[in-house]
Amino acid sequence: MRSTSPFIVRMLPLAIILMGVSVLSGSASRRHSSQSRQTPTIDSTTCIVHYIDTQTFQTTIARLDTTAWRYLDTTPCVIDCYTTWCGPCKRLSPIMEELARDYCGRVKFYKVDIERDRVLGRVFEASSIPTVVYIPVEGNPTITRGLMAKENFEQIINSYLLKNTTDDDLSH
Repeated sequence: MRSTSPFIVRMLPLAIILMGVSVLSGSASRRHSSQSRQTPTIDSTTCIVHYIDTQTFQTTIARLDTTAWRYLDTTPCVIDCYTTWCGPCKRLSPIMEELARDYCGRVKFYKVDIERDRVLGRVFEASSIPTVVYIPVEGNPTITRGLMAKENFEQIINSYLLKNTTDDDLSH
């Protein structure tokens, strides 16, 4: 199920408030970070899924302290909102890794653990997981919820994120 996402514009002021709450509850975050935590890195040349947090999101994808949505990058991206205990999320992970390799250089792939980063979970209204966010270079993000086949993700990526590319660009 795909939906357009004017929600992000609605959620940005809430995200700003939640960021303040997140800072105030830093001790809980520090306790939670004692588990093995992936350090967010952004390197589009590695063709892998990158783990991100709110801070990385704001410097590479979009600012949360504004009411207008504006994507900061020149390459579209996909964000997988997941939790470590979610069975469908675990099954989605290798699909996202394959897609990151298949679309290397044309689409960036990110993951956010919505239990560790509740701000982004709320921004993307990720109450049902997995939630996958598709962010085009221009226009508003769109969302799917639940596990789908790789072919369904490819169809959305090709039609929504890469709609201005030629068929030659889409061949692998």
